[in-house]
Amino acid sequence: MWPSVSPKTNRGHYFNSAVLIDDDGEIRLHYRKTCLYDSDRGVFEVGTAFPVCEWHGIRLGLLICFDIEFPGPARQLARQGADLVVLLDGMMHPYGYVHRNAIPVRAMDNQCYVVMANRVGPGDQYRFSGESQVADPFGKTVALACSENEAVIDVTLDIAQARQARAAAAERAGYRIADH
Repeated sequence: MWPSVSPKTNRGHYFNSAVLIDDDGEIRLHYRKTCLYDSDRGVFEVGTAFPVCEWHGIRLGLLICFDIEFPGPARQLARQGADLVVLLDGMMHPYGYVHRNAIPVRAMDNQCYVVMANRVGPGDQYRFSGESQVADPFGKTVALACSENEAVIDVTLDIAQARQARAAAAERAGYRIADH
């Protein structure tokens, strides 16, 4: 039910991957990171696909960390009708503001919800910035966790709001990101 990060091998190639596992323990979605950070290079191969699946009535896609700093990955998911983009993050201090600011922008750009689950606290080499976040399709941050402790964010998403945002964007002359 919850996306989790795990390296995935395929014929001797390694990918920084995320999976969505359903209630029955089946993998419903498998994403391979497409925007490799410096420390990923030479370790992982670049992913090339942006899969979307339907889960509990919501069309969703996954992204990993550095992917959110570029408009293309979230746009690819939106073009496939994603109502929700889930970002599995590992943003560290002092750069937490980069992803915290990017989340509502990507949500508004693509008229979908964006949920970021970020690591918090000390790691082997870095201190992670926390501040997991939820942004709505109009770019409003609707929930933000603290930067010091683990937290659970409990938010009800109104998926109709994503469709309303897309309809409003479609009314603007020449602006459309998806065919639905």
